Amino acid sequence: MSISGFADLPLHTGHVPPWLYSRMVKLSGLIVELMVDEHGIRETIRLFSNPIFFQAFNNIIGMDWDSSGSTTITTAALKEALSKRDVGIRVVGGKGVYAINTPVEIEELGRVWDIDVDGLKLMSRLSAKIDNTALQDGYKLYHHAMMIGSDGTWTIIQQGMNEKTRYARRYHIWMGNDLLNEPHTGIVGVKGNYALNMVSRVSGDARGMILDLVHQDVNKVLRDWALVRAMMRGDSSILTYLAGNHLSTTTHT
Repeated sequence: MSISGFADLPLHTGHVPPWLYSRMVKLSGLIVELMVDEHGIRETIRLFSNPIFFQAFNNIIGMDWDSSGSTTITTAALKEALSKRDVGIRVVGGKGVYAINTPVEIEELGRVWDIDVDGLKLMSRLSAKIDNTALQDGYKLYHHAMMIGSDGTWTIIQQGMNEKTRYARRYHIWMGNDLLNEPHTGIVGVKGNYALNMVSRVSGDARGMILDLVHQDVNKVLRDWALVRAMMRGDSSILTYLAGNHLSTTTHT
């Protein structure tokens, strides 16, 4: 089973000192080069889809406080380091405006490597939708990065922020996972009290119902929703709907 998932990290302000960041860039590049020599491109990228490995890598290169910067700074260091080394792996995207620029960077990479540019752009968009919309756990994405290999291998590393709890949550998605059914198979973090997880295996029927509603006539959906609200208030019965009389039922607002 592929290991990927998410990790909760406290939000910290401030910046990494330039002298430290320059060393992080140099060290991260050297480590990845050794990893590729030892394990190959695909296995190296797969390791970064593991939130525990990613955190350990973050500590080894000198980012030894486990905060939200573990994601943004480590990813930025990797991106800069791998842009200077021909090891068959690159990082696109990043924090804020860099995240938005991910599709453009994928296209630029496609001019150098024979990779499925459209497919990678689609996976980038879908992964963002998964962790921002399909999985509603109180964290809004502000960081989106994609590690891509010259062989087409990829993993997604993105992070969301919860301003109320002042925690950030990092999400990892590995290309070998089913995007619609529990793409986060490894979980590291503080368990919350509430989450709407539409990519859970048990949410399959709910996803199907949403698609049915989308393809139905809008007016019919509004009428049915009015009837459901009436039944919840006790003003109507489900028998009314089953009997086919819901079209003439008084609309409650």
